Amino acid sequence: MARAGFRINASLKGDAALRLALAALAAKAPRDMERALELEGDIELEEMVERTPVLAGDLRRTAQRFPAEWKGRHLSVLIRMGGPDAPYAIKQHMNRHYRHPRGGQDRYMSSVVRESRKFMAHRVGRRLDIV
Repeated sequence: MARAGFRINASLKGDAALRLALAALAAKAPRDMERALELEGDIELEEMVERTPVLAGDLRRTAQRFPAEWKGRHLSVLIRMGGPDAPYAIKQHMNRHYRHPRGGQDRYMSSVVRESRKFMAHRVGRRLDIV
């Protein structure tokens, strides 16, 4: 699960129109951040699906990205595979001894998160045009 967040503290004295514009920007910022993280989550999901082992394609079809969610000051996106249509998903993900002759790999979700962890905040920031 990718996570990103930041806090801005500011004080402004002066023009009322400028204060109103900044207040409007601050009100819009959380949704912009949600959308940016969701777009990056879609990229992560696509890579996870690409790495998912293939037999009949059932496991790949269960992949889904949920809307961004705030928990306090932290924003996250949930990506899930498996469920009733592919109850073997965790075993498939964790077992390093399985062979995948039709493509895919073990740790098909966690490997993507691990590789993108150090870049995710920058990628989201780029979408917000703040980096």
